[in-house]
Amino acid sequence: AARAAGLKIALASASRSAKEVVESLGVAALFDVIVDAAVVAHPKPDPEIFQRAAAALGVHPATCLGIEDAQAGVAAIKSAGMSALGVGDEHVLVGADAVIPNLMQFDLKKFVSVVAGKSRAKPRDGSSQRAADKSTNVKTTGVHTPS
Repeated sequence: AARAAGLKIALASASRSAKEVVESLGVAALFDVIVDAAVVAHPKPDPEIFQRAAAALGVHPATCLGIEDAQAGVAAIKSAGMSALGVGDEHVLVGADAVIPNLMQFDLKKFVSVVAGKSRAKPRDGSSQRAADKSTNVKTTGVHTPS
């Protein structure tokens, strides 16, 4: 569904062998880019792994949504200048723009429609866009999209 919507997908994993694991599972074709701990100098919560993923995709970090289940990952996503969707406990994933209990709650159509609307309205300083983003931020069921 994400590919059909025209989205690029990267995996930014703390594992040093993410590419091999993903290939052995037969799901490597689901990702445009795989960045793992073997190619970064600093682990999460440093933003390097997410910055490298965005660069490899050829996109600006501000246009990315990082999805994480760990607090260090959420901190890294935010430091990279991305929006963060936490998957798990909202009391643990502090700082995420939105938190859902599991990926079954992620609404790709809603995410894509909000992102498409934002790409048509680009504020110069970003402040009015950030204010609009906050109105779409709904803990547990909503998805905050890139600012």
